[in-house]
Amino acid sequence: MRRRLWVLLAITLAFALAAFLYMHLPSAHLDIPIDMPGDGRILIQASEEDGGLSWEVMPGRNGQGFIRFRGDMRERETFRVQSEGMDGGEARTIVLEKNPFLGMVDASTGNFTGFRGVVLAVSGFLTALTTVLILAFRDQIRHRFYTYHTIYCAGFGVFCFATCLLFLGQTLKMFLSPETFSMVQMYSYLISAPQRFMLITMPFLVIFSLLMMISNVFLLRREGKRFHNMLGILLSVLMLAGLYPGIFLGDGLEGLEGDVRWFETWECVYCTFYLYFECMLLGAVACGIMAVKYPERLENSCVLILGSQTFSGRVPPLLAGRLDRAMEFGRRRREEGYGETLYIPCGGQGSHETEPEAESMKRYLLEHGIPDEQILVENTSRNTYENMVNAGKLLKERGYEGDVTFATNNYHLFRSGVWAWRAGLRASGVGSRTRWYFWPNAFVREFLSLLLAEPVRHTVLLLFFLGYFFTLSRML
Repeated sequence: MRRRLWVLLAITLAFALAAFLYMHLPSAHLDIPIDMPGDGRILIQASEEDGGLSWEVMPGRNGQGFIRFRGDMRERETFRVQSEGMDGGEARTIVLEKNPFLGMVDASTGNFTGFRGVVLAVSGFLTALTTVLILAFRDQIRHRFYTYHTIYCAGFGVFCFATCLLFLGQTLKMFLSPETFSMVQMYSYLISAPQRFMLITMPFLVIFSLLMMISNVFLLRREGKRFHNMLGILLSVLMLAGLYPGIFLGDGLEGLEGDVRWFETWECVYCTFYLYFECMLLGAVACGIMAVKYPERLENSCVLILGSQTFSGRVPPLLAGRLDRAMEFGRRRREEGYGETLYIPCGGQGSHETEPEAESMKRYLLEHGIPDEQILVENTSRNTYENMVNAGKLLKERGYEGDVTFATNNYHLFRSGVWAWRAGLRASGVGSRTRWYFWPNAFVREFLSLLLAEPVRHTVLLLFFLGYFFTLSRML
């Protein structure tokens, strides 16, 4: 990942340098769109002479054209040019402003000297960024699937891909219809990228929220009205309600220019905040689905079975599903000629349990024909992370140094893999089936747990994105 970040930094600097050089080439020019008269002839009059400037009229299509300015403004901060048709018609005053970084700038369109090079550089950078994220996501899947980087690459890769397509469309328009192109439009696309992404993904969010609500209704009817069974409904309401301020609140907004600008700035900040968690949700959904489809590693001769609450030493259906999935994995290994499997039931004793979870799980395995010598009990852990750490210590004491497999419910696979990675285990997971109405709500709990597990990292990244788009909104 660090190597890819260095590559991305090098690409960024290369595109920035290329844009700077292009802007300062002798052939660099500034195009300003105008309406062409019927006879195609235009009279241009400069209010003041400036020997550093030259211009020519370039005809376009559909009654459009543009004036191409070359050179630079030597002595004046502003330069006014009036254009009108030779046979009369409406006159237009063009005001050019001198900028130490951008050269000549048209006050009405935002176009500046060599702006095409900058547009190409930005589009090239976004294409490179999207490519890096896609390659990084592929690398994560192959070598480091169970990490937060996989979620980041998936979620923000989708955002960069969508933004890249929008910019490439505007870049194509710049070449195909230069007489209707303006940098003001590009600034708008850049500033409103979070809002446009919200608009593009709105159908997905609406369908996802409605399906989650439906599944939660079934869950509440069958599992009881408890707060943790309502998380799916709460998240759905927040997502649907959150779309309104970002997409619809500012429609038709009027008022003083300064007030409107500040409203647009805070709207951009809000959309960025929403975008961050939406990208995390998209990445988590993608990784959760891929974890279920992840191929089994039958060469792994050890399977960790993650515990959950037991009742008076009795294994409930949820935990039984994990144990059955582990035994199914062991049977497949034996059928494929990989030999016997070592089973490690994991879980200590909770405050409402009569014995450690691992002991109840061991008894279940013995009742289903697993020999005692193939069972290694880990009965001191209190959570998933300790499951992984303590099981790793037991394996190290036995001299086992290979990869391991862990068995849990399908909705719990990815987060368990993250904890396994952090515990220093090279692991892959197998998941037991979960009732359809239980899965979405359980996934919400997993998603929230993933967010809460990295508060500092999320805070730093979120502040960076908020500051970035806030600055863009105020500058452009």
